[in-house]
Amino acid sequence: MLVGALLIPVLASTIVNVAYILKLNEPVAPVIPMMLIYQGVRFACIIPMLIWPGAAVQRAGLIVLLAHTVMVML
Repeated sequence: MLVGALLIPVLASTIVNVAYILKLNEPVAPVIPMMLIYQGVRFACIIPMLIWPGAAVQRAGLIVLLAHTVMVML
């Protein structure tokens, strides 16, 4: 259940972002590097939380995800 709770929102967000880019007929090439960084950080935080069940890894992953989300919102 934890895997689904962590990965489904990230996968859904990735799919929606790609769909919006394609639907709006925007050039894809300039958007790809930023989208890879954005999604890469999210996956890079989630994958260790799934592999290592330690509390320190869980907290660090959640803190980085929170900081990343706040930075993207600004």
